[in-house]
This record gives sequence, C-alpha cells and structure tokens, in this order.
Amino acid sequence: MVVFRGNTIPRFMKETLQAFPKADQLHPDAFGALVSLVFNRGGSVSGERRSEMLNIRNLVPSKNYKAIAQEIIDMKRLWYGKGLDGLLKRRDEEAALIKACA
Repeated sequence: MVVFRGNTIPRFMKETLQAFPKADQLHPDAFGALVSLVFNRGGSVSGERRSEMLNIRNLVPSKNYKAIAQEIIDMKRLWYGKGLDGLLKRRDEEAALIKACA
C-alpha cells in the first residue's frame, strides 16, 4: 500500500495529465476516474483503438462531463463479446462517476 500510494498513484496521475492536459482541473471524482482509465489502458491517444481517448483529451478543457462519460461508454466497443464483463462494468462505473460531476 505504501508503494501504491507513494509511487503508483503519482505515476499514473502524471501519465493522466500527459494524456489529458488540465484533467486535474476537473472535479476530483472525474480526475480520479480518468486516472483509473489510464491505469488500466495507458495514456496513448493515437490509433483507431484510441479514438475515444483522443476525444476525451479534446473534451477535458471544456469540462464536458457528460460527453467525457459517453466516450468512456463508447470505448466499450473494443471489449464486447470477449468475456470481459468485469472490464465493461469498470468502464460503466468510471463513466457514471464522471457523469455525476456534471
């Protein structure tokens, strides 16, 4: 837990800010959900499988919580029908947390 709090979380907060500049200016719950997303997916916004990540990057400065949440829902297209129900649920929960910030 000491390593997780002292090293892992700060590392992924930094990576989240690289992926989504100004994300730390969002509601803390929304920022936390984006940190979770980057922890699980990485911070790349390049490529067809990352189109929603790029869209989120573009939405963060406007603090459009509903649209950011929808992008997280939309990225579930990558995992439907692959037996990854836990991952799909995680994306739903991240999206709900962000949407609640609106």
